[in-house]
Amino acid sequence: MVIVYFVICVLLVTAGSLTKNFNYVQLSILPIGLIAIAFQKFVHRGKIRDLGFNKTSVKRLIESALIPASVIVLIILIDWIFGLIKTRDLAEIHNPFSRGEGFDGVWPFVFAVAVSALFTFIAALITEELAFRGYILTKLRKLGDRRSLWLSSLLFGAWHYPAAIILWDLGIFGSTLYVLNISLLGVLFGYVFLKSKSLVACSISHAVWNALEYSLFGVGNTEGLFAGSSRVLFDPEEGIIGTVVLTIVALVLALRTEVGAKSA
Repeated sequence: MVIVYFVICVLLVTAGSLTKNFNYVQLSILPIGLIAIAFQKFVHRGKIRDLGFNKTSVKRLIESALIPASVIVLIILIDWIFGLIKTRDLAEIHNPFSRGEGFDGVWPFVFAVAVSALFTFIAALITEELAFRGYILTKLRKLGDRRSLWLSSLLFGAWHYPAAIILWDLGIFGSTLYVLNISLLGVLFGYVFLKSKSLVACSISHAVWNALEYSLFGVGNTEGLFAGSSRVLFDPEEGIIGTVVLTIVALVLALRTEVGAKSA
């Protein structure tokens, strides 16, 4: 049933990507969380809370925010050391709360990042995290935590391929690199989920990553705080530096994950 569910998710994101509109893509994937709940309740006859609707410690929640933030900071540091990025003027960066204008200071920019994180947290909780960590990763745990972590992460990355090739128009190489990086990022989110047993924790990780990635490096045609001559080098999701750092992080986190099989 995991494969059937995954195919449904791919069809939905592909349909949204064909519109060439990011907002429509977001709308197209809204049902995947509800479909996961429906599969859990009516197909598997399981409890909805077993998808990850559990409480976790404050320590785990703080860790879930610090891990992605640390990875982003490391990538920025490496980019800076190798001279791959430069800082743009805040006034040149699109401010979503001021039509056609940039930011007039640091705090409005920080506020925009925080708002972005909040909305991403809510969206991830009811869509991607519920789908790929709550449902898919949980159902694959009978293969063992480490195997299920890698497999669910590969599916998470592959699910992004339609958007990469159709919506972002990244080309074959760019799309493949992007999907690889998203798969490695999925290991990070999956690790947080396995350790916390909570969708809230991995959704916080997702929110922090997206808010920092999009605000600092940009997304699609929107540029962020940092700019450079080659996005395929410096970007955390679309660049080779991101691949190197995320590969190391994913391997470390996977090694810290138990090997034994778990009951789904």
